[in-house]
Amino acid sequence: MTAQDLDEVVHLEMRAFADPWPEMAFRSDLEKPELAFLRVARLEGRLAGYLVSWRVAGEIHLTNLAVEFDFRRRGVGQALLDELFEDARRTRAHIITLEVRKSNESAIALYLANGFRQVGLRRQYYTVGNEDALVLAFKMDSRGGVS
Repeated sequence: MTAQDLDEVVHLEMRAFADPWPEMAFRSDLEKPELAFLRVARLEGRLAGYLVSWRVAGEIHLTNLAVEFDFRRRGVGQALLDELFEDARRTRAHIITLEVRKSNESAIALYLANGFRQVGLRRQYYTVGNEDALVLAFKMDSRGGVS
């Protein structure tokens, strides 16, 4: 992701999430490449999706993953997750964590199919809709590979 992607990313963010991040949040992450890992996927010359994660103390926290409605179920989310797993290997992270709306069945299915497991529940985590979040985690193996 670059600053040139921000208009499209923010536009997708506003349509994909009930409580979207402002542009300045993405811009701030772009200025911290040692902390933030940001990727976009493009298909047919258009933004197909994006991912944002943070690296902290040997852990990675997936903060945002969104796929453009026209490109869902075409492997975009999987491709972005594959890049996240590669970043985890490269940085020798030992765990990847995330929160996901309890009602977001398609995202939960994608994460579970990739080896994430539920490790917690955050009650009323999402202020918009007062919805619970599932806390999911993926543990890397001791050799830096996917386990």
